[in-house]
Amino acid sequence: MKFNSLKTKIILLVFLCIFLLSAASTLFAYISFTRILNETIASKMNLLCESEGKKTDQMFMRIEDAVNNIAIFLENKFERPEMARDAEYRKTILDEADSLLFAMVKSIDGVVSHYVSFNPELIDGIDGFIYRLDKSGVLAPVELTDIRAYDSSDIEHVGWFYIPVANKKGTWMEPYQNKNLDCYMISYVVPFFKNGTLLGITGIDIDFKVMVDSVSKIVFNKSGAAYLKSADGTIHYHEEFINGEAQGHGDEVCEIIENADLLDAVSTDEKIIRYKSNRIDFVMSFITLHNGMKMVLYDNYSEVYADRINAVVLIFALTALLGSVFVIIAVNIAYRIAQPIEDLSASANLLASGNLNVDLPPETDDEIGILVRGFKAIMKHLRKYTSSMETLAYQDPMTKVKNVASYKLMTENLERQIASGVAEFAVVMCDLNHLKKINDTHGHNAGDNAIKKACELICRSFPYSTVFRIGGDEFVALLQGVEYETRDLIIENFAKTLKGNEKNTRKGEPRVSLAYGMATFIPNEDKSYQDVFNRADAEMYRCKKKMHAGRS
Repeated sequence: MKFNSLKTKIILLVFLCIFLLSAASTLFAYISFTRILNETIASKMNLLCESEGKKTDQMFMRIEDAVNNIAIFLENKFERPEMARDAEYRKTILDEADSLLFAMVKSIDGVVSHYVSFNPELIDGIDGFIYRLDKSGVLAPVELTDIRAYDSSDIEHVGWFYIPVANKKGTWMEPYQNKNLDCYMISYVVPFFKNGTLLGITGIDIDFKVMVDSVSKIVFNKSGAAYLKSADGTIHYHEEFINGEAQGHGDEVCEIIENADLLDAVSTDEKIIRYKSNRIDFVMSFITLHNGMKMVLYDNYSEVYADRINAVVLIFALTALLGSVFVIIAVNIAYRIAQPIEDLSASANLLASGNLNVDLPPETDDEIGILVRGFKAIMKHLRKYTSSMETLAYQDPMTKVKNVASYKLMTENLERQIASGVAEFAVVMCDLNHLKKINDTHGHNAGDNAIKKACELICRSFPYSTVFRIGGDEFVALLQGVEYETRDLIIENFAKTLKGNEKNTRKGEPRVSLAYGMATFIPNEDKSYQDVFNRADAEMYRCKKKMHAGRS
């Protein structure tokens, strides 16, 4: 073969074009898929972290509400500081506070003690009450600690009194090992004053292991888990550490690889932190809880990005297969071509740059026509391949509805409509009830089927609206057009559909129950899509609360 012959030049040119096209397409597909996958993983981890963090925060806030209410009650009962010195009046008020606080702690899990203690310097003695969990699991009254027997710097024994007093506000104490009760505790203590004079303190102690156990049950993908850590990151509260089975450690064991600046943020927001621990690659997201601690969700890097590895293998396999096929075609065509191929070369260069809509020369019955048909086949396969990649990136694999990545694009588009003053839509937020119970009772296959069934009910009720799966058991339906105009009737029919489905559930099968809430965009009031979503989410939680109350 002569290297200066036209046929040889054509072969070399075709080889070069196919190589450039394959390389450009592969690189484009890899970069696009990686970007979408990164955003999807970060969104999923942060959504789960935020969702589970809200559940833990609810417990913190119930504790705060109980203690704050008792502190306010006591402050209001003593019009002057001197009234606290009246033992008979003090006893009357303590009896009322005792009953109120005892009733409140019944609804809080993990309470090991609750108490009210008056300022000994004010009343010249010790008075109040304290209930502690005895060996039989009952909160029983015990003798108050005489804080006068300890120096104020003795944090281990009387820090629960002096630290909140020094702060002059409700304070979450750092988790600590209580040797008397032989458990790891976290406490919320509030000092109460009258006219600037300290009357005393009130607080609740919680078995911290209850919180740690609850967080340790959070699962992400196959190997992801969660844990709590201190506000400054110096202590990671793993279950083994709380049980005394392992040495404590903090963020110093994490070698940050990406996004180190997020460690000092309130949350990872829409990003994730990549780090190494014990030479293993991990990714994590976190959210700051109500008491200042942080909930961390983490997973093995290789597990999280397993889809990317599979996609890379698929991309290169398809590229190699298509490249091989078209190289063979190009070689056969090249040996028959004797006509100028400048126009075809120009089209090939455009195709190699990633433009899949180039205009090729018209088909003829000669060798040029065959080559043109070959390039058309390349374009068809690449369009199909690009389309399949887009489906993979924007479709939820389990339910086949839109996924989180697609949901994000939708919200961005709605934000533009809102800014332009042309937005008209309603949001329906749906949440599958009792998914964890279904998984625990019937297995994860039943849980997956429940998710699919829930999605089917939603899609059937909103056939002309786009449905998104934005979390493990959370869906959003965007109502526009005709379904927006008839939204009240549609949501009423949706409620009937859900009731009918629950009623027709056969005995022994898990019942698919959905809590839902709808909110409509209000011009000049809603500043963003998130405003509408928040109302729909709040309506959904009110619905869920009513459903739980109904069953109770």
